[in-house]
Amino acid sequence: MTPHQDSRTGWTRLEETLVRTRPGDAVALETLVAETGLSPDAIATVMDELMRAELFDQQEGNVFVRRSLWEHGPERQRSE
Repeated sequence: MTPHQDSRTGWTRLEETLVRTRPGDAVALETLVAETGLSPDAIATVMDELMRAELFDQQEGNVFVRRSLWEHGPERQRSE
């Protein structure tokens, strides 16, 4: 993180990037680190939680792909 960039800016950038992703879009951990200035550990923690919430899947390496909320159909929504 550069001296003029505080962590709130990084978190805001991360949020904006993740909100803009669409099903099938891929994001690399290294790209998120470069764009936000946040630590790799912080971003990995966020992505782990988003995978746990079934919003992203991890591909080879540190690449994460946005999942569709409709992948499991209406059955999933009724069970939640």
